[in-house]
Amino acid sequence: MKESLSKVDIATKIAAANDLFEKLSPNERRMVIAKDVIDRLDSNYFCPVSGSYLLIDKYFYDFPPDTETLEVFETTKQCSVCARGAIFVSACLKFDGCKVSTLLEKPERHGIFLSEQEDRFFDSKQIQMIENAYEAYISSPLDYQLRNKLSADELTSCRNFGEKYVSNVDRMKAIMQNIIDNNGTFIP
Repeated sequence: MKESLSKVDIATKIAAANDLFEKLSPNERRMVIAKDVIDRLDSNYFCPVSGSYLLIDKYFYDFPPDTETLEVFETTKQCSVCARGAIFVSACLKFDGCKVSTLLEKPERHGIFLSEQEDRFFDSKQIQMIENAYEAYISSPLDYQLRNKLSADELTSCRNFGEKYVSNVDRMKAIMQNIIDNNGTFIP
């Protein structure tokens, strides 16, 4: 396990992240996140999986409620993530994230909270396109409302994009590279 950061180190990292966030355009923020996902894939910090948003080697309940998610992820050895989970973790690590208490307040709302965090960077249609390309199928019933924002042609394009890549690593890298190549927008 990685060494814990001091509260001063965490506060310094968050302040620097907030400064960077303010200086970047929304497209640049998305490209920073996509590049970070690729870097974390290359370092084996991310283990891409299908069907799971985020699995780490500890429980959020093991941390005091005022702990920044940045500290949790900085001290985590590896994260198993889908594309959306990778975006969430990288966003928390690169920009101001949230406190553990926010994740624990209402466990039944986690999907809503995580969507709000993702929406800071990507609109819901982009998130759904990324999810469909990564999972290479029409998403779960929980995403039914978002799925309706995509046309049949968009769903097919996403699925076709994802099916070009056999491994989860290659597929996730291709999606993130696509975001970088298209100035912060995923275009299957």
